[in-house]
Amino acid sequence: MVHWYRNVFTEVPKAKVKAVAAMLKAIHAQEDRQAARRKAEDVVAKLEAMRLSKAAKVVRRAWKRR
Repeated sequence: MVHWYRNVFTEVPKAKVKAVAAMLKAIHAQEDRQAARRKAEDVVAKLEAMRLSKAAKVVRRAWKRR
């Protein structure tokens, strides 16, 4: 999980790392896998809205495998 966070953070400007970290933690705080998948989709949408498409791609790729 740590490596996944780091992979996402490499695609995020330092000024936005805190906000993105909170989004990623929200994914892992979900009750079950289905809820986590829905939250991951929400996070991807938020990242794309923030113009962080590369970070969104990393999150999307990780959740497609699961």
